[in-house]
Parts: sequence; structure tokens; C-alpha cells
Amino acid sequence: MSDDTHNDDVTHDGPDTEPAAQEAPDATPAAPDTRSRVLIGLAVVVVFAVIIGVRLFDRPAEQPVDFGADAPAAVDPVVALDEALAAGDPVVVLFSSGGCPPCIEMKEIVSRVMPEYVDTVAYVDAPTGDQRTRPLFQRFQFQFVPTTIFLTPDGAVLEQHTGAMSETDFRARLDALVAASE
Repeated sequence: MSDDTHNDDVTHDGPDTEPAAQEAPDATPAAPDTRSRVLIGLAVVVVFAVIIGVRLFDRPAEQPVDFGADAPAAVDPVVALDEALAAGDPVVVLFSSGGCPPCIEMKEIVSRVMPEYVDTVAYVDAPTGDQRTRPLFQRFQFQFVPTTIFLTPDGAVLEQHTGAMSETDFRARLDALVAASE
């Protein structure tokens, strides 16, 4: 019987160790698998944070707005406005600053769109840092730049818009100015 007991022990030990051995591999990889997923997730977040940080800090430092640093307008804005109105033209006046991102965006839009209207609408560039523009500050009340003013040929303000606008919006306002001026 001692052999049977020994055989029972062997047979008995075998099934007990096998289920334990089977459970252990299932349970053990689950923990590292979860940890692996968490670590991979954290690694992805860290990589994205580094990429975003590099892009944000790799830009040149923005300069503070200096209203005196604008390049002067090619033509005296007051003279240009008075001549356009004397000629009976509708006019667009753009007040802007060189250190203002929406102003730069608006000037780019104006440079793309205004050539289409060169025969129908006069354009007056009025940089706020140009001393020659100062008299227009009294003539047109505005607080922020960019400010675009749409004037009928008699000098009446048809519309005043503060901020940048899309090319589509700018064209629509120019079309409305032309229609109001006929």
C-alpha cells in the first residue's frame, strides 16, 4: 500500500500542480500585459508632449506690439482717402499694426482680393504706427486693429469691421460696397 500511497501522491500531486501551473501563466501575463499597456500609453503621451513642447518652444519669440514700429504707408493715408473720395470712388480703409497677427492675415487677404476691385474700389492702407495716419483716428472711431472701414463715395461709413475676415467675407463686403455705390 505504501506504493499505492506513493502512486496516489504522485497522481494527486500531478493534477494539483498542473492546474496551478495553468492558472499561473494565465494570471502572470495578464499583470504584465496590463502594465505594458499602461507603460505604452504613458510613453505615447510623453512622446506627444515632447513633440508639442518642441514645436511651441522652437518658434521665434513674439515681439511686443510697438505701434511706432510699423512701416509707413507708401502713400499718405489722409491724402489717399481724400483723393479717392474727391474722385467719387468707394473706399476701403484698413487700420492695422505690423505686430498684430490678425492684421497681417487681413493685409494678406487684402493683397489677394483688392486687385480684382482695383477699377471699382479705392484702397487706403492706414498703419497705426505711421504718424500720418493719426488724423484718421479722429475721423473714424475704433478701438482695436485690424479695423476695416467701407466708405461709400460720399464718405459715409457703410460698414465697419473689427478683426480679420475670410476672403469670401471680404469679397462679399466689397460687392455690397460696390452695389451701394452705384
